[in-house]
Amino acid sequence: MKEFMRSIFSLYANPYVSVIFRWAVGLIFIYASVDKLLNPLAFGVAVYNYKILPGGFINLVAITLPWLELICGILLIAGLFPRAAALIVSVLLLIFFSALSTSLYRGIDISCGCFSVNTTADTIGISSMIRDLLILPMSIQILLFDEGLIGIGRGQDGRRFKPHNLA
Repeated sequence: MKEFMRSIFSLYANPYVSVIFRWAVGLIFIYASVDKLLNPLAFGVAVYNYKILPGGFINLVAITLPWLELICGILLIAGLFPRAAALIVSVLLLIFFSALSTSLYRGIDISCGCFSVNTTADTIGISSMIRDLLILPMSIQILLFDEGLIGIGRGQDGRRFKPHNLA
């Protein structure tokens, strides 16, 4: 059993797995941002329906969150600041999970607003929470083990750009 766990960990820590996870999480977050960017008013209604944020923050979240999702998705795919993007994504996933679980606990029957702002699409439920919990280990893996393979954030010598490498 110990050897099995060691092999699972070595697979999880593999930098090539990071590349796959970067692309998967990046594409998910880009896809999630598109409908929200195209319909900010409808996304604002979706945010309001959770009844978690004070009124003054709803428009701010409705306008900035889709852009944050898009930028993090692009950075993950490009391999540019992947750990920073993965940290933001991980925090967002924890916030999303908290919002979903709180709303489910309060018995609020609303559209998730996760991938579509359509009020009849994807109502919140256990499946939404499980989806977030399945994406979270991928973003944590990127945060902990990404070496920037196959990304634009690398120099000609193959090393990651760092301020001291520029001299």
